Amino acid sequence: MLSLKPSSKPRPLSELAAAPSNPRRITADALLGLGVSLTRFGDLSGVVLNERTGRLVCGHQRVEALRRAGATSWHRDGDRGWIEHPTTGERFTVRVVSMTEREEIAANLTANNPMIQGDFTAEALPQLAALKVDLPEFGDLALDGLLADLSLEFPTEPA
Repeated sequence: MLSLKPSSKPRPLSELAAAPSNPRRITADALLGLGVSLTRFGDLSGVVLNERTGRLVCGHQRVEALRRAGATSWHRDGDRGWIEHPTTGERFTVRVVSMTEREEIAANLTANNPMIQGDFTAEALPQLAALKVDLPEFGDLALDGLLADLSLEFPTEPA
């Protein structure tokens, strides 16, 4: 079995194996756009704060959800920080960047650009159907809407 214990030595990226059950795919063009975004803006999938403007670049909804859960503060250590979930104690990383206002706007638009996010595949349908049975909070996660949308996109053939 692969050991993923922390280490200060570089590890091969091949250790980060793709899950065969990943229900998302991405076109070559979208992957190219995502690559440009990663190179230009870094990771925009978490919470990113622009220290020049004091505004979030992305992660607005994550911060709001944490606020509603009762979080009232965040911690900073250099160009990283975290918000602690008040119930679970999990730390959500805040990346601190220094961007011009124009870069901030471009990065925010890029982080929310559906053209570089990829699409669900037909394999997502059976995964969603199984989750609907096994996961009580299925509807709360809006997965039932996703199931309905994907059922229209990938209709199953009559038995």
